[in-house]
Amino acid sequence: MSAVKSFVKDNIEYYQLFIQCPVYLKEGRPTTPAYWYHSKDGKEMYIGDNGYYYCKDCGYTAPVIEWGYECCDCKQAGHEKAVVLDDLKHVAEAVSISGMVATTGAGLKWLSRVANALAQQC
Repeated sequence: MSAVKSFVKDNIEYYQLFIQCPVYLKEGRPTTPAYWYHSKDGKEMYIGDNGYYYCKDCGYTAPVIEWGYECCDCKQAGHEKAVVLDDLKHVAEAVSISGMVATTGAGLKWLSRVANALAQQC
C-alpha cells in the first residue's frame, strides 16, 4: 500500500479513504481494503475526524451516514445502485480494521474522534 494522503482543512483532519467495502462487511464477507473514489468525478475520497466524507477535488462533503457504497465487487454482484447503510456499525468496522490507523499515522486519537462523530450521526 502506498502512503495514504492526508490534510487539515478548517481544523478537520482528513485521511484518504482506504477501507474494506462496508456493504460486504454487513453481509459477513470481508474484502481487501481499497481506496475509494467519488462517483461524480472519480477523484479521491477522504474521511474527516468530523465524521464526514470529503472530495478534495470538487469539494463535495456529506455525513458518512448519508453516503452510498458501491465497490467493484458490488457492481459485479449485481447491485444496481450504491447501497446506503441503515447504520454506521459496518463503516466504523471498516475504518477501524482497514489499517488506516496503523499505516497512515492517523493514530487512535483520530480514530476515536471519527468514532464519536459517527455515533452522533446515528
